[in-house]
Amino acid sequence: MSSTKFIFLFLIEYLIGSIMFSYIIAKIYNIDLRKFRDGNPGGSNLWRLKGIKLGLIAIFLDYLKGFIPLYFIISKNSLTPSELTLISIAPLLGHIFSPMLNFKGGKGIATTFGIWSALTKYEVPLILGTVYTIFIFIKRENTTPEFDAIRALSGMFLTLIFIYVAHREFINVAILNTVLLIFSHKREIINIVERRQI
Repeated sequence: MSSTKFIFLFLIEYLIGSIMFSYIIAKIYNIDLRKFRDGNPGGSNLWRLKGIKLGLIAIFLDYLKGFIPLYFIISKNSLTPSELTLISIAPLLGHIFSPMLNFKGGKGIATTFGIWSALTKYEVPLILGTVYTIFIFIKRENTTPEFDAIRALSGMFLTLIFIYVAHREFINVAILNTVLLIFSHKREIINIVERRQI
């Protein structure tokens, strides 16, 4: 792939990823998600504020922006390992560092699901979904941002192990994905370490 085409595809992925659907939907109702709970302008906070219907719509849109562009790019192009890694992670970079919000975005969970659906079909989403389901049974209501961070990172660390064993061609994507989720949950991680809040 030429460098020009690669840069174009990377930027397309990044810009699509940077569309903050939850923030846009909330603004229609004159709500600024950044002023609620942990300040996350994502689908989980929209769900808490405006209910399951709008929350699921936003989460699904975040999922699709991770899945659809990447699926078509990898099915229509022959990518080197480094090209695949960077293009795969681009929508997550866009979501976490969105120019719509002065390069401050969401946590990146739904977009992560979308990326791994494009790369592994049902395999990684099944792992992540299973972990999330277990955590729902552990604590159904009134979860804290710190609890949500533990849930997200537990799923991602299991994904790392699975990718290392079964899909080592995607290991760099998994490593970068994990690093980005650690970054997007850094405040919650600090709270857990300093105050042991969960």
